[in-house]
Amino acid sequence: MADNISVTPGSGATVAMDEVVDGTLGTVKVQYVKIMGGALDDTTKAAVNANGLKVDASGVSLTAVGNVASAASDSGNPLKIGGTFQTSITPVTTGQRVDLAMTSRGNPRVINVASDGVTQQTMTTTGADGVSNSSLNALNVVTYPSGWNGATWDRLPGTTLGAYQIIRDAAGNARGANVNASNQLSVSLDGGTGSTVKVSDGTNTAAVKAASTAPAATDPSLVVAISPNSVNANGATTSANSAPIVPATDWVGTTALSKFGTGYYVTVAASATATVLQSSTGTTGDYISGVLVIPATTSPGNVLLLDNATSITVFAGGASSVSNLVPFFIPLGAVSRSGAWKITTGTNVSVIAIGKFS
Repeated sequence: MADNISVTPGSGATVAMDEVVDGTLGTVKVQYVKIMGGALDDTTKAAVNANGLKVDASGVSLTAVGNVASAASDSGNPLKIGGTFQTSITPVTTGQRVDLAMTSRGNPRVINVASDGVTQQTMTTTGADGVSNSSLNALNVVTYPSGWNGATWDRLPGTTLGAYQIIRDAAGNARGANVNASNQLSVSLDGGTGSTVKVSDGTNTAAVKAASTAPAATDPSLVVAISPNSVNANGATTSANSAPIVPATDWVGTTALSKFGTGYYVTVAASATATVLQSSTGTTGDYISGVLVIPATTSPGNVLLLDNATSITVFAGGASSVSNLVPFFIPLGAVSRSGAWKITTGTNVSVIAIGKFS
């Protein structure tokens, strides 16, 4: 059979044609095109139907790629992927291709591994005691709350009211309800009574004693700052309902009260100059309760009280300064600040100074 022919207009061989109606071209004639095997004179025809030309891709490598690049906006339909169900994982080496491992339910199989990406880690789900750190590995699922006892993980003990923590000494030994000789703290959180808490700074434990037991100088004490809003908020009240306050030792009133009613008297004659009020020497801090002024006439001289060198007029005196010669008392209640008390008197007037003088 001749494979090649010459086509001469108006003569020659007949070429197979077909008349069809096309939606765009109308009624036209189209030439048949042979789609067959590649061998000469091959009569094997390609199958063509309403779905198009059937292509057999067996033996041919096809590359599937997505329709958008990485980090681009998504579009189109996703490409379905699958994997293989495996009951065990087959080890591979670096650079080898592997199948996606699936479970019998069709879910990707996930294995917990160490940071090297190779060593498989054990998932712990037990609620046992004495679980070591090494057995917990990277992932631990516990069914009970656990606590570290210094060597292993143990379940936290408890009652129907809740969990409580066992107090242990430095050696890791569990202690009972009482505090041991080393003053380990024992606290009960199970709703029981008689729970004990000791206040300590880690070295000293504050002493708590019965009201009938006197404190000792060696007792560790608890330093407490009292808010001014927490005591006697409504002002002074009865002794039984007031908080005791100890005045400062350098407060003037402290000295005055300590010397009140236990003093001395010193007489000072008329026309005396800076007579020291003393029992022996006189000094700063001496207390003067007051002076009894004794006029000799109704026009006596003045009386000056000196705090060492500082002069204070306590009676001006002068013409007709008194109506009679009855002695009169001038209360003072003062403590000297710069030295011994002294008194200077004018004419026709003497005094008796009362106080506690050194």
